[in-house]
Amino acid sequence: MDKGWETLQRLFNKRSSFPRSVEELKKRARALRKDHPEWLKEVKANLDNSPELSSSEDEEQEEEEEQEEDDVVEGSLAAVAPPRPSAPTPGPHLLPYARCRPGPSSGLQPPPKRSRQSIVLRLPAPRYGPSHLSSPPPRLHSSPPVTPPQAQSPTSPPLDFFPAMDYDHMQEEEVTETIVQHPVHVRPRRLPRPRVFRQRLVLEHMSDRKIVDDYRLTRTAIHQLYHEIRDDIDPTTHRSHAVPGLAKLLTVLQFLATGTFQHVLGGNSGVDQATVSRHLSQVLHALKKCVRQDIAFPTGEEEQRRVKQDFYKIARLPNVLGAIDCTHVALTPPADRELQYRNRKMGHSLNVQVVCDANLRIRDVVTRFPGSCHDSYILSNSALGRKFAEGQNQNGWLLGDAGYGSKTWLLTPLAVPRSDAEKRYNEAHIATRCTIERTFGVLKSRFRCLHISGGSLQYSPEKVADIVLVCCMLHNIALKHHLDIDIVVPPEVDIASSDRGTDASKGNAVRRKVIHDFFSEPRHP
Repeated sequence: MDKGWETLQRLFNKRSSFPRSVEELKKRARALRKDHPEWLKEVKANLDNSPELSSSEDEEQEEEEEQEEDDVVEGSLAAVAPPRPSAPTPGPHLLPYARCRPGPSSGLQPPPKRSRQSIVLRLPAPRYGPSHLSSPPPRLHSSPPVTPPQAQSPTSPPLDFFPAMDYDHMQEEEVTETIVQHPVHVRPRRLPRPRVFRQRLVLEHMSDRKIVDDYRLTRTAIHQLYHEIRDDIDPTTHRSHAVPGLAKLLTVLQFLATGTFQHVLGGNSGVDQATVSRHLSQVLHALKKCVRQDIAFPTGEEEQRRVKQDFYKIARLPNVLGAIDCTHVALTPPADRELQYRNRKMGHSLNVQVVCDANLRIRDVVTRFPGSCHDSYILSNSALGRKFAEGQNQNGWLLGDAGYGSKTWLLTPLAVPRSDAEKRYNEAHIATRCTIERTFGVLKSRFRCLHISGGSLQYSPEKVADIVLVCCMLHNIALKHHLDIDIVVPPEVDIASSDRGTDASKGNAVRRKVIHDFFSEPRHP
């Protein structure tokens, strides 16, 4: 009996002797019946005594079972061994018999599993020319083309099989598969680069003299100005080493004081040129909100009386509320409005009107007119000129040069003085009106971005107007903290306007009355 089981295992379990066809399987079965008839009878007796089978089965039923076994074997081979097996699919080994399966009751052991080893070869990716466009690229691995597995017969029992096993090349040795893959180009991970931030401007590390030289304001004045505009310039986040609001203010103050290029200024401030440009717009917009706090024309009686006394101390010219004149700030004009910004000296500029008091403090400023506009035209179209024309300041007048027409509220010098009184009036007028020329000199010396020696400002006219307005405000703040830069520049020679018209005649009458009342007799110092 044991010998028969060994023979059965040898015939059916070894892969090297696996039957290649149905005929070979039938041939082996006949040889088994001939060589071991006693073992077959014993198996048949055990099957007859089994409760699963009826004891009334005869020889005809046995023949039908043998025929059924042949059919099962035939269908199993058809399902397991197709002409060209498909791609490897995991699964247990096929047992080519239906009735006797390995298990605890039969004593048969399942066939040993093959050890499968994968060897990966990295080859360069194939390149195909135009001739390969119409045909698929060649297969680089040795596995046969994939074909769908055949459907299992509904009458056959469940079978375990390897659908991709090539039975023509089965041997006792281990089967080795070679899988050829294209190389995978993995980009190397870039190590994080540490961020290096340049040192920012800090007032605590600078001396008081250095602060005044670089920013034209004292340490106290800078901190007061910063606290007024900190809500508009402080960063909303502290991520990415955001620039503090005080550093932004210092950068803009240094630009206004020196007029240097932005990339040079950025290197000194620890930021780049684009950052300086953004900070300039942001800080200018914030400082413009504080202009009215530092630039205002005297309107109250007490304030006007104090201004008149300061002017009277200069050359005894009474009732003077301010000295008025215009100055040019060079700029690069827009291409479509180049003629509007061309002044009488054939340069391009803004014509800025300024009114100051005896202490060089700016009381009114107008920055919106181009360089081609005349001084008298700017005064007539300014808010201050309209207020004087409407009679709101009847208890005082302004001092202007020969470029303005004579008005009841605007005193101008005489073109050709004849009497001694007229000469004394002209001398007093020139000495008093010189304050506006000194104001221009101090303003442009303190903030070199406005001076012609620094070249023209490379900004739009609107931004240049904001720069001039902010510089005038900072000039008043510097005077409040007693930072005087007394530099006298030669006055600009303006074209004298004609004294024709009703306003001119009334203005001449007021001027003659002033000469008669205050300069008819010589005055002792």
